[in-house]
Formats: sequence, C-alpha cells, structure tokens
Amino acid sequence: MKQFKYEFEVDTEGKVVRFAGRHFDKPRMVSTRELMRMFGYHGISKYNCQKFNEEFGITPVNLRKKLNATIRKIWIDPIEQEVKRYGFSYGSKLSPRSVQQIWENLDVIREVQEDGLDNLEPFAAILGKNPQQMKEIVGKSAWKQLCKNSRTRNTYIASALLRRGFSSVKTINSFPSWVLKQGYRGHIPFDETGLWVLEQFKPGEARNMLPSGQFFGFRRMIMERSDTKRMANELGLKFSEKWDYATIHKKHEEYTKLIEERRFSKDVFDWAKDFKVKGLTHGDFEATLLDNAYAIAEEGRMMHHCVASYADASRSGDYLVYSILRKGERYSTLGVRVGVERINLVGGATLTVGGKYRLNQHYKACNKPVDDDCANELAEILIAKLNQKEEI
Repeated sequence: MKQFKYEFEVDTEGKVVRFAGRHFDKPRMVSTRELMRMFGYHGISKYNCQKFNEEFGITPVNLRKKLNATIRKIWIDPIEQEVKRYGFSYGSKLSPRSVQQIWENLDVIREVQEDGLDNLEPFAAILGKNPQQMKEIVGKSAWKQLCKNSRTRNTYIASALLRRGFSSVKTINSFPSWVLKQGYRGHIPFDETGLWVLEQFKPGEARNMLPSGQFFGFRRMIMERSDTKRMANELGLKFSEKWDYATIHKKHEEYTKLIEERRFSKDVFDWAKDFKVKGLTHGDFEATLLDNAYAIAEEGRMMHHCVASYADASRSGDYLVYSILRKGERYSTLGVRVGVERINLVGGATLTVGGKYRLNQHYKACNKPVDDDCANELAEILIAKLNQKEEI
C-alpha cells in the first residue's frame, strides 16, 4: 500500500482518529460514500476514487476499512461484552449513542459486576444508576419487583425508563416482555392505555397477532378509545377508563352521532326550500336531495366516505348532494357541482345568471365505483333535468 500523504493519528485515550484535517470522535462506522463526501468527493465513480487516491495516498475503500477497524478497536473492543448487551438499538443496528453511554457509565457497570448483580446491570449501563440509587428513586416496592426480573427483561425496562422517566416504572414493569421487546417502535404504548389494550384479549391472543400482521388493530383500538374520551368531554357525557372495547365501540358510534347532530344542523338550506328537483326515480333507483347538513353528514357516516366535508358548500348552494336508493336501501351518493355564469356589464359591473349543473362524483360505500348501468343512467337523467332551467 502506498504511504499516506497525511498522518493517520490515533488517540486511544481520547478515542479520536485524525486524518487530513478531519477528526472522528464517535463510535460510528462510516460508509465509503459518506467518507468521500466528507473529503469533498460526491459520488463513488471510478474517476473520483482515482482522484481520492492521488490526493490522500490511499483508496477510499481502504481508508474506510482502516478507519472503521480503528474505531472498533478504541470504542468497541474494550467493552465488547457490554456493547453486545446494550449497544444496539431495536433490531441489530449499532447505536453510537448507546456505546457512548456505556463508556460514560462504565464505573457503575463495573461496580455492579463486581457485586455479582448481573440482572441489575442494565440499570447501570443504560441509566447510570447503581442498585442503591435505583432503590431510592423508584421506591422499595417497585425495586423489589425489578430485582426478581432477568437481565434481559430489565434491559427492556431500563430502555423504556430512559424515555418515559422513573415515575412510570410500575406501569412499565406490568407489561409482558414480548411487548417491552418491541420498544417504542411497537404498536402498544407503555402506559395505562397499552395495558388496557392487552386486557381486551385472552392470554396469548394479542401476542399471536404480531406475526400475522394483525397488530394494526391495536392502534385502531387506541384511537377509538381516545376519540371516545375526547367526544365525551366535548359533550359533557360519561367516560370510564374501565370500559372494555365493546363498550368503547358502542359509545364511539353513539357520541359520533351526537357530535354530528350538534355540528350539522337539521335545518333545511334556504335555497332548498323552493328547489324543484328534490327527487327522481329510474327503474329500481331513486335519487333524494339531501337538503340539510345533518342529512349529508349522516350519508357520509353510513356510506363511509367524506361527503360530509361538502356540507358547507351545499349550504351556500354551490353543491348538491343526492342519496341514491335502490329498493329503499342506500346504494350510492351523487355530488353535483353548481357553476354560475357571470356577464361583464358596461361600467365594470357583473351580472350573475343561471347555473350550470355538472356531475362531480358518484360513488358507492367506501368510494367504490358505481357499476350498475341503471344507477349511472339515473345520474345522467338527473343532471339533464337540473339543467332544464324552465323546470327548475
């Protein structure tokens, strides 16, 4: 290998590597692309690699290997056992911050190791607390429970406490290890709501949902519970933290309807009182004009789409919403945009005349396309009728 054109300095005690005016003082491995960028080369093309070699007397790949090997030697190797236990983030990625944390807490770690308290080592490594300090912080009762845990379980708990704070220790210790292992990237929060989620399942049932991909149901339950609590407060009605999911689901539907009644009035829109085309029948289908905000919101709730967001536009007469029924049952929702024609008059005045009705959207429940010819024909007939001004 060619001689370096710059000195490769290693400060083992200070844990710093210096080369060509750059210094590396973190336990972080670098890629070839990242290394080249640090030295002003963007991209790892053959040309850039040659220029790099000419400038520094070493290829970027070889410099990366030498640099990472040195970082590992001064940061990782002396505490290899502790890094294997506490130096990785959730998954298998080395965490530079965790490695630094181990070095910062090394005296406390060695103290606990000398006392043979292996299962309490995580609190020293992750939190920097010795057993006596932990006992004083969390209290005698909680500490007694932590002392019964394995080192692996206490590793999960210490990581959670680092984020949540020591006051949450009893709650966090109440979770099974398989939940704690997921960390904060999991789908169950480490709080009372997370414990409530687990209570809704039989033993082992929730855990079995993870490999099957059904864990998104946890988030749905949490959101539904949160929404129900928020709506109860808004309405001044009862909410209990002890309600099971079945009750939450029922109350969610009930409170949603009450919120809609409060937010969406049943008063008929002014323009709709004398409107001519309030309904139309074609075959098995019947179109009914929704002439108030509550009816539009109810249509959106029952059909599971966002037509409720058009209530204000309909109130002002800029948008019409028709509910399409087939033999008395909701089938689809029809949205009609109302356009206006403006004529510029002499003197700068503007005259607004007439209206042009255009089909904006026509969907079944959950925004599924309308696939019945008769229903689509009804929409065409309705638009044509709306545009027959002499009949409106």
